[in-house]
Amino acid sequence: METIKEAAMTAATKAGYRPKIASDEIGRTVYECGFKKGVEFAQQWISVKEELPNQYKKVLVKIALLNCTKENEFDFSVAMIAHTGDWDVFFGKDRPITHWREIELK
Repeated sequence: METIKEAAMTAATKAGYRPKIASDEIGRTVYECGFKKGVEFAQQWISVKEELPNQYKKVLVKIALLNCTKENEFDFSVAMIAHTGDWDVFFGKDRPITHWREIELK
């Protein structure tokens, strides 16, 4: 599996970066920065206090652990907002969901 840096270089090359042309370094930097920002965006968690996913959209969720002594420790599951407006959690029911993020990007 490629590292993020290797994948950024691959994406820059596919987008038109030509490594044999010295003046194209600016293009490479722009492509790589854009790719890395896309990776950061795809990995961000959205607080349920800020926004909820669209109804019936399956998302990855962070579920708070009950009686946990460690801060920032979570379980993870797949869930969606049902027609009732409530979370339909596939694993880890009856515990509060704190964050969510997309499962796949198109």
